[in-house]
Amino acid sequence: MVSTVIVKYKLTSAASFESTSWYKKLKEATEQEDGFIDMLQLPPLAEEENMTIVLCFRTFDDATKWMHSATRIRLLEEDAKDYITNRIEQVNRNLFWFSPMPEKSKCRAKQVLVSFIAVYPLTVIVPQLVSALFVGLDFSSSLVKGIVVALIISSLMVYLVMPTVLRVFKKWIG
Repeated sequence: MVSTVIVKYKLTSAASFESTSWYKKLKEATEQEDGFIDMLQLPPLAEEENMTIVLCFRTFDDATKWMHSATRIRLLEEDAKDYITNRIEQVNRNLFWFSPMPEKSKCRAKQVLVSFIAVYPLTVIVPQLVSALFVGLDFSSSLVKGIVVALIISSLMVYLVMPTVLRVFKKWIG
């Protein structure tokens, strides 16, 4: 389950925090950690000097590992000493607003049927149109014809047909 690390830093200068080399190093190091998902920086409110950073990790173990990592400790104790006067840290398990919403189970047979309804007409019409085009151009490469057919069908499925079919059958699929 998703876990978060919430850290509040009391800064010596809130305006220059984001431009510090320390913050850039922290961001780069955090993004390389196992299980890292995202990092959110919340600016100080009004005249406060506190900067809040929320780090999302895939698991509580990943978050805990980052909190105790040598890289993070070095960044805080050596590189950040000129920018931070105090910090408050908290690791949270499974915050509901960061957890994925459970999906309703969908009937696979309905998904197959809807996909068939979308794909079948394209597999009948597009090859005929491409064949007619190739005959008109006096070109007969089966490989190129297959690539063109696959490209047209794939493009139509992704950008036009499936979005339309899913919108039409949305309630029925569940």
